[in-house]
Amino acid sequence: GLPSYAEEQDTGIGGDAVVGLLLENAGRRIAYTPTVPEIDANLKTIYNTCDVILVDGTFWSDTELTGTQAGTPSARKIGHVPLSGSEGTIELLADVQRPEKIFIHINNTNPILDPRSIEHRAVMEAGWQIGYDGWQLNWL
Repeated sequence: GLPSYAEEQDTGIGGDAVVGLLLENAGRRIAYTPTVPEIDANLKTIYNTCDVILVDGTFWSDTELTGTQAGTPSARKIGHVPLSGSEGTIELLADVQRPEKIFIHINNTNPILDPRSIEHRAVMEAGWQIGYDGWQLNWL
């Protein structure tokens, strides 16, 4: 389905308002998925074929925006699986082991941006990296 901000564009035909890219070169593969509204077996299969996955890290929790302003929509309602919780990205992708895993597209409300936070530590301990302004992937 479409996130709330795009619902008026819904044609009723089906499909999503999500774009991801698979980049391949010289036998290496990168998945670039800045918006992930759902994590299913197909997406996990794709991730497991990659050397690097760049994954939607927009929100730590489903109610993150509500904590900053009453009446704002949940993360899932606007097309983002939150990182934390039993149905969050970290847990749902815990068995994706092969690729280098980096969270990108991080909202400024997300506590993982604070290197002193327990959320930042949880991301690092789960084997993820946190993208930052100016981050580059350098392969030799």
